[in-house]
Amino acid sequence: MSRTVILSFGKGDLNNGFPEVTAQVWDANGSSQMRFRGGLLAKPEIFDCYNCWHSLYVGFYRNRSWRSRTVVDDDIELDDGGITNISVRDFDTISYELKENINDWLNSTSFFMINNQLRTELDTKEEIQFILETENEVLQKIPWHFWDFFEDYSQAEIALNTSDEYKRKAKIATTKKINKVKILVILGNSEGINTEDDKALIEKLEDTEPKFLVEPELGELNSSLWQQGWDILFFAGHSFTQEKGKICINNTDSLTIDKLKYGLKKAIERGLKLAIFNSCDGLGLARDLADLHIPQIIVMRELVPDQVAQTFLKHFLKAFSSGQSLYTSVRDAREQLQGEEKNFPCATWLPVICQNPAEVSPTWEELRDGVRRDSQVAIPVNIPSIEEIPEKDRVHPQPRGIWHRLQVVFCTSVVVTGLVMGVRSQGMLEALELPAYDQMMRMRGDEGQDKRLLIVTIDDADIKYQQEQKWNRRWSLSDEALDLLLKKLDKYEPRAIGLDVARLAGVDSDQADLAERLRKSDHFYASCYVRVPGDKHSGTPPPPEVPVERQGFSNVIADSDDVVRRHLVFMDTFPTSLCTAPGALSTELAIRYLKDEGIEPEFTSEKSLRLKQVVFKSLQVPDGGYQNPFGGSQIMLNYRTYNGSPLDFADTVTLTDVLSNKIKPETVKDRVVLIGVIASTTTSDRSRTPYQEEIPGVILHAQMVSQIISAALGERPLILVLPLWGEVLWVWGWSLIGGVLVLYFHSGVKLVITGGITLIILYSICYGLFTKGYWVSLLPPALAAIITSCSLIYLSSSTGFSKDNFTHKKL
Repeated sequence: MSRTVILSFGKGDLNNGFPEVTAQVWDANGSSQMRFRGGLLAKPEIFDCYNCWHSLYVGFYRNRSWRSRTVVDDDIELDDGGITNISVRDFDTISYELKENINDWLNSTSFFMINNQLRTELDTKEEIQFILETENEVLQKIPWHFWDFFEDYSQAEIALNTSDEYKRKAKIATTKKINKVKILVILGNSEGINTEDDKALIEKLEDTEPKFLVEPELGELNSSLWQQGWDILFFAGHSFTQEKGKICINNTDSLTIDKLKYGLKKAIERGLKLAIFNSCDGLGLARDLADLHIPQIIVMRELVPDQVAQTFLKHFLKAFSSGQSLYTSVRDAREQLQGEEKNFPCATWLPVICQNPAEVSPTWEELRDGVRRDSQVAIPVNIPSIEEIPEKDRVHPQPRGIWHRLQVVFCTSVVVTGLVMGVRSQGMLEALELPAYDQMMRMRGDEGQDKRLLIVTIDDADIKYQQEQKWNRRWSLSDEALDLLLKKLDKYEPRAIGLDVARLAGVDSDQADLAERLRKSDHFYASCYVRVPGDKHSGTPPPPEVPVERQGFSNVIADSDDVVRRHLVFMDTFPTSLCTAPGALSTELAIRYLKDEGIEPEFTSEKSLRLKQVVFKSLQVPDGGYQNPFGGSQIMLNYRTYNGSPLDFADTVTLTDVLSNKIKPETVKDRVVLIGVIASTTTSDRSRTPYQEEIPGVILHAQMVSQIISAALGERPLILVLPLWGEVLWVWGWSLIGGVLVLYFHSGVKLVITGGITLIILYSICYGLFTKGYWVSLLPPALAAIITSCSLIYLSSSTGFSKDNFTHKKL
């Protein structure tokens, strides 16, 4: 089945745009009118590109003196601007630029409705007579086959209607005495060209009755037109266009169509269906013939080399006489000219049909037998406007087309989202999602030091100092050093002191003051290590002098890549563990600090810690990029950096500095002080961070203290994650966006560029939300968008997709 499309540009030009563009689609029987409206913005680049190409084209052929089917009257000036040294590569460059501009123009938002509705209503495998209705000469001359629509629709061919008024000419009833195609062949001025090859091609045709007029006089030509029953009028020779088209019928006479007006009108009335002007610059002839309402004309847009004209005629006659339609015959013959483009650049641009939309394009069989197909009816001459069609008779394709395409996108996106979330639920994306999380963490700027904390470190020099003092150092921090340290710190009134040093036994018997301080100090907290499932040992006990309410566990949770991204706030303990502290050392220290700020800890019905208005909601499985189960109350650890590192976010002094009175009181007063070992002998107490560096355990615990205090005081956000249903919607939304991009962009290059921009936007949104404290997934929505786009591209190019489905140019 064939369809006809009339794309009407109305008033306008490339410099100002075409505000009222309409497309009408007709079935083969002339029914089922559908009309779509849109517009096209100004695109002067097309005008400039065409002018540049035309100068190259004229200059190329003049410089090489190829035999072409044109002559130049004394009144005509061809200006190639002095262009020399033109190569085929020059044509390739300007042709590519013109193609890109044409597709950019026709893929614009203003033309979106027409473009997509045509692709919805038309089948890629059906024959389409695509008629461009415009009086703009540049639009008539540009290579419309560059539009990617015609790459997708291989059975579609362009035709021009150069007049906004057309009608079906009344025919005089005639009966053919013999079943042959009657051809009036005019072989005009043949100076510098070979019209004998044209003659030979026509003579070889079967079922024809040609009459050859070789360089005729006007009277002979006019007389022949008045004879009955011509089916085809053929002209070979020289022609050109000034204000009107002219043909050179012999070596002295050139005629306009007006000189043959009455003879041509009579020939059309008696059944002339097709005129072929196998000569140069024929659009002027086509415009003049359109006023006579001739059904179809085939002309060459520009100057045409003799060899190109003969090659086109050979392939066209072979295809048309073998039973192909007029439009597919022209497309096949035009595309076969590509073999000539090594020597004759842009040969495929030249042939074009000029169609009277009120007439049906004939087949060879119809011309031969003098019958019309019952299956095809011409488009009605008086086409009503959409407002004139009764509502009950109108066709409303837009909702169906849009809804159908959206249904395809909807179903595809749902399936893809389900697959992506299913793969994610198995933890298969975790190894990719967590590094993306780290990248966003590293991209954040510094937030300055936290002046509420002081870290007292015990390094190799501090251990040596204790040995020099002859102190009984059973572990990294001797009882003597700890007693002296606490005395000096208490003098400066810290809010809380946390000891992150393992002490496997009580203090020495000769350190009664230290033991008493550990038992009674309400701001001293000690760490221990809770036994967890899978541990071979039963944990590490706290100092026996410290009561359980001032104990905090030092356990941290690392991911499979040994990076610590989570903060363990509380956990269930085991009776067999030597450490039974329910809260982390960082949690206990932060709560103690906040009590002096008037903030008391509370717990929600879900057993989540609440400090003031901030709820430390525990991660659930699945949450964020985590899919594997874990225990305890955990939150994401929002690291604080200074100078790009999580190491220096708080003031740090050594044990020797404190014992030697080298610190200022203000570095201790009202602060949380953490004491820990960073000596080289304690390499096991180090953790990897998202910043691609390891930090000692005492600094990691200080990071956690800082996070809780800052969040409770409203200074820094916690890192929150979407619930499962939120993640599903988030991924599905981007999957839909990927599908919509395929529907909107029909150029492969533009789809890739827009897809890349979309992924950049996705990353920017994820990063922007991350800086505000929201970790939304990056990889799953990116995968969903890409897979959905690729799936729809595959569906659009598969053989099972045809009418009423969207179509798309394959990448």
